[in-house]
Amino acid sequence: MEEKLCIVQFPHPGNEPRPKAGVDVKWNLSKKHKRKYLCCTGNYMKNGIEVRDRLMFWGEWEPDSYIIRDYGINNSPRYLQKPIWPCEIPISTKCCGTDPFVFNNEFLYGICKQTKRLSKTKNHSITQLARLQIGSLILFGSTLNQNTPNACFAVDTIFVVSDYVEYDDSSIDYVQGSVREQDYTLIAQLNGVETEKRRCYKGATPKNPYYGMYSFCPCVIYNSEGVGHERLILDKNIIRNINKMLPKDVLNPNLNSSPKYNPTIINEEDDEKKESLTIQNVRTVWNELRRLTFEQGLLEGTRFYL
Repeated sequence: MEEKLCIVQFPHPGNEPRPKAGVDVKWNLSKKHKRKYLCCTGNYMKNGIEVRDRLMFWGEWEPDSYIIRDYGINNSPRYLQKPIWPCEIPISTKCCGTDPFVFNNEFLYGICKQTKRLSKTKNHSITQLARLQIGSLILFGSTLNQNTPNACFAVDTIFVVSDYVEYDDSSIDYVQGSVREQDYTLIAQLNGVETEKRRCYKGATPKNPYYGMYSFCPCVIYNSEGVGHERLILDKNIIRNINKMLPKDVLNPNLNSSPKYNPTIINEEDDEKKESLTIQNVRTVWNELRRLTFEQGLLEGTRFYL
């Protein structure tokens, strides 16, 4: 499969997990991923530099967590949760991994939806997500109010690809010297799927940006009062305006579970010549997402510490 510079709208919907009793939320052993409203120390951008504070943000964290606050049944988010570094990994084929992983160092994305099962066989093949060019932009989020006038895409992670390492299940030791093994262990619950090599992508950071771009999660500074915030909301009008910035539509407010990649652009002067989006196109969208983040009263969380 040809490597391609992409803007990816990546739906990874999931309900908030609830504690069975008390305030402890155990590792997610279902086959369905969950979303948590999290609180931990992290960095955010202020006047062009990273500042450390206690931050609240939406994200994926499948291991154990602790309920800090219950905002009430009618609120979204319902809970504010503190991630807990696991003492051990459950032995279960249903154990969900955390992907993307936005903690400790640079953001990581390594497995989810990079393969698909062929319909008539038990074989798997890779998807375009396993062949993204450096500079690609991935918007992880959830479709809300689908197929209604209020349909929108709620973004929790804005991931700019700055580097990657290729691997397969037989060469998982690649993590040594490239990605912290304990971090990757939390992403991967590998299941023996045999395909062409997948990629563990690393996100650009403010200290190591790509064409000025870096990865971030929309967040707010911790507040012990009030209720939690919603994610970065891209409603129909916002998505329409972003699509107008590009040669063809790249975002959809009613997206289903499958990721949407930027379409191939046909050069009108030469119908047989196919053109991909340029890095300038990607930067245009990234800059607009930053503007919308501030407009909606959110901050750019660039690093989160466990």
